[in-house]
Amino acid sequence: MRCVVQWLLVVLQWMYRCVGGGFPNAKLSSLQKVLSSDFFSAVREVYEHVYETVDLSGSVEVRANATAKVSSATTQSLSLTS
Repeated sequence: MRCVVQWLLVVLQWMYRCVGGGFPNAKLSSLQKVLSSDFFSAVREVYEHVYETVDLSGSVEVRANATAKVSSATTQSLSLTS
């Protein structure tokens, strides 16, 4: 997942340069800020850790769904305590 995020940031940076130093859409700029934020990195790390350690029998989708729910709950508790 870390590689995918880094790749997306590279693509967004390339797009930024190609359009002359600005995004035609404010959402792209927001996406770039979110993907490069410390908070997003922390959430991604929690997701990766839970995904690697969770012991569920079932498909990859079941494991990913359970991991996402735990990560979401963790994210909500982090934002409430900050």
